[in-house]
Amino acid sequence: MPRRPENSTRPKAQDTNARRSTQASFDTKGCFHDGCGGSSSDTLGLFRRERRRPLCRDLREGESILKIQIPRDRVLYLSFTGILEPLGYSQVFRLLRGLSKAHVRYALVSLERARDLAQLNRLAEVKSELEAVGIDWIPIRYLDGSARNIASNLARALAAVLQRIKRGDVRLIHARGYMAASVALAAKSITGVPYIFDFRGYWVDERRESGRWFVGDRRYRAGKQWERSLFAGCCASVSLTEAGAEDVRTGVFGPWPSERPSLVIPTCVDFDAFSLRRGEEAPARHHRLAGKLVVGFIGSLNASYRVTESIELFLQISRLRDDAHLLCLTSQVEEITTRLAHAGVGRARFTALNVPHTEIADWLHQVDWGLLVLNTPYAKRASMPTKLGEFFASGVAPLHEGCNADVARWISRSGCGHTLSTGTPAGIAAGAHYVASTTLKIDDLREARRRTEAHFSLASGIERYHKLLSTLLGEPGSV
Repeated sequence: MPRRPENSTRPKAQDTNARRSTQASFDTKGCFHDGCGGSSSDTLGLFRRERRRPLCRDLREGESILKIQIPRDRVLYLSFTGILEPLGYSQVFRLLRGLSKAHVRYALVSLERARDLAQLNRLAEVKSELEAVGIDWIPIRYLDGSARNIASNLARALAAVLQRIKRGDVRLIHARGYMAASVALAAKSITGVPYIFDFRGYWVDERRESGRWFVGDRRYRAGKQWERSLFAGCCASVSLTEAGAEDVRTGVFGPWPSERPSLVIPTCVDFDAFSLRRGEEAPARHHRLAGKLVVGFIGSLNASYRVTESIELFLQISRLRDDAHLLCLTSQVEEITTRLAHAGVGRARFTALNVPHTEIADWLHQVDWGLLVLNTPYAKRASMPTKLGEFFASGVAPLHEGCNADVARWISRSGCGHTLSTGTPAGIAAGAHYVASTTLKIDDLREARRRTEAHFSLASGIERYHKLLSTLLGEPGSV
């Protein structure tokens, strides 16, 4: 075949693609753009043409856990939960800040809501905090709604990850959740960079049970096949519960080599921020709470919580105790107020407030019993409510029913709190009598905090993640 002339149009097309790749940039709010009008196709094409040997290899059957002996490595953390959101700040930002202080070098790609990016002062504050500990942050605007927007989120996240990997210092991806793992799997197929699957629950089953996605046998089978591919492609997994980790190890999601790590690291709570203060140390933040037996409903009214049963439980407690008062800390003040009124809870018996997430720790000092009445679908087998650890840290006795066995087990281990025998009217009535007749003692609350801290604390979570990263990166004891 004759040699292509130097002035051929094909090299010019390559030059055009190369010029486009140099246009990848960040806007004034720090959001990533791939320079191709929102499409990642040119970036992907350029990366494939310049693809070098894989940065890391997969585990071979029977081989010990993945070892990476590259100096100056950096872990890329990918989250579809924005760190500007309360959950992301608590579970991602605080974790990465702690790991960075423990000498883990991080890059962070996170998808942020437009409303959060619009708060420029908050954006600058978080960016400054990340820079202070050496975290390279790449925020991407999250698009809500349609399938097209979901595809756009995935494509733009993948483009950002690939651009960051091209700099040459990323040796491991830490993917938080299923969508992030999908991007990590695609990035691995292109670059060879392995990933941790931090799966945070059974997402396919959660969507099916809520009627949102994977409805119908064919779609569900396709979703489960996709799920299996995410587990098959990762070099390690992290579960919020022991039940979830056991499912992974026993092959529920496909063969899992015994040498491949499968860890349990629950939702992490900063036990310094959520401190135990009772009595005179915690003066009433609201006049209605002074001298009351305070039952707390904390958080959103969503499909995870049995709101009707929670209200009925408080209603029965209030009939047994004249001093019982329900404190609702939620952004859905109007909705909870309406539901309480319809249930017959008098206006003087409850307080509903929307308070900043930064103030939740102080408000929990006012709460004696915290409601955790949850639905128990299969998908919740691998879930762990963040509030459980926050209750333990703050000296709040959990009043629990549902979710999974791990939640009940930890309440039992704590020696404080109560799990209803059943969520039926009889179980609710028995639970109300237990609360009404039980006097909480500060020594018991302090002991419950001590017993649970090693499992739920942020410090413990940082230590476990650090050990996992050290193992995967082949540098025991340090990263």
